[in-house]
Amino acid sequence: LDEWLHSKISEITLKYDLTSAIAIPGIINTSTDTIKQSCGNKAVIIKAKDAYIKVSEQGIEINACGSNTKIDEDTMSMEVNGVTLGFSDGKVSISGDVEITGNVVCTGNVEIDGIDFGTHVHRAGSYDTSEPKNGA
Repeated sequence: LDEWLHSKISEITLKYDLTSAIAIPGIINTSTDTIKQSCGNKAVIIKAKDAYIKVSEQGIEINACGSNTKIDEDTMSMEVNGVTLGFSDGKVSISGDVEITGNVVCTGNVEIDGIDFGTHVHRAGSYDTSEPKNGA
């Protein structure tokens, strides 16, 4: 681009610089669904077969290989093979099975299936697990 813009070759070797990039948009004489979606959403859409990246005022959406990622001002979500990972309101949410290899450290309360592990106790010497004995 430097050669084209300034009629001379750049004296500096740039690698992965925007001045080394050029876009050659396709010219189509028919309207496609992608063009309609792009114009209707005021978005830039890069599409190859079923995969696409959409950038609009609402955020960024990436859809490829059966996965979908959406990023907007306050949230981010990613769905892959039926498992959803979300970030919103200071929380991480996971919908699907979770497998952890390594240690888990928690500096807050843990609640599992309605049982508060911060206050859940059993009487000393009792092996009765029929009902939790919450409290001190």
